[in-house]
Amino acid sequence: MDVRLLDADDEVALSQWYEALRAGWLYQRPWEIVSPIDAFAHLLRNPMVDQFHEGYVAYDGSRAVGAMMLTVATQSNSDKVNAEIAVAPAHRRRGAGTALLERAYRRTAELGAIYTQVPGSYSFADRDSHFTHAFARAVGLRLDLDEIQRRCELPIDPRLLAELREQAARHHQGYRIEVWDGEIPEMFLDSWLETQNLLAIDAPLGEVPYEKDSWTPEVWRDTRAYVRETGQQILLAVAISPDQEVVGVTDLVIRSNRTDVEQWGTIVRGEHRGHRLGLAIKAANLQYLAEVCPGARRIDTINAEVNDAMISVNETLGFRALAVHPMWYRKVA
Repeated sequence: MDVRLLDADDEVALSQWYEALRAGWLYQRPWEIVSPIDAFAHLLRNPMVDQFHEGYVAYDGSRAVGAMMLTVATQSNSDKVNAEIAVAPAHRRRGAGTALLERAYRRTAELGAIYTQVPGSYSFADRDSHFTHAFARAVGLRLDLDEIQRRCELPIDPRLLAELREQAARHHQGYRIEVWDGEIPEMFLDSWLETQNLLAIDAPLGEVPYEKDSWTPEVWRDTRAYVRETGQQILLAVAISPDQEVVGVTDLVIRSNRTDVEQWGTIVRGEHRGHRLGLAIKAANLQYLAEVCPGARRIDTINAEVNDAMISVNETLGFRALAVHPMWYRKVA
């Protein structure tokens, strides 16, 4: 098995890599939604301020049978390399996955990082018996944390959203909720970034340690450019405190097909909790989504299985559990 670094400017190689990645991700995972090839190409060709991406292809002779996408942080949490691995169904159990993972371990060490992280996905029915458990043991991976993918079918009854916002508003007098379409007003950028940077350490963690994120105005501009240049749209809802600080943030990203939506992060600063601000900003963003993208049909989100507060909010809004997303890891240094 020959593993090669992908030249993302080689259209033929990029197509082979993408087809192997897509085939592997979708096999026995009807819930998966794979981004179009141009979104991956943008990430592979355009290093960002805080991260870059590398693609690797596993070849059996001249045939591409497996693919890997590495995400490498360059600022905060740069001790971790995320390796998303997929092997085409017809070519599994022939060493492609192991070869790709071994390359990920070596690359992690070359970069001076400590942890190789490998995300997975399987149904609840396969949770204890899925083949990735045996594979993980064989290649030295440990389970760090289980996250749960939840999906909300759209549209949501507008009366429900209005009622939830009204109920929440009784608990946060003095705060206000705003929704922004891909632009953060300059007067709120610093406090938005400060709140956003807490996401990595606010959610429940497993064995792998995390530090506070280091989003800057440049990182935000990079992220916004990626969203726009790949035909997507980001909707931001925030809670603003009486002293004019952003203390709660949530965001929805409308994919380029205008039917699938991703819920990225949601957080309310600890000292401002207990006012139902999380529910308020999520409901407000969903109301705005219905206005700007009435053709949207589903929203996916992923939360740690033990994140009871966020799960409760999501279930109130109509999200239902769909699949298990384990995060495996190996300490290489």
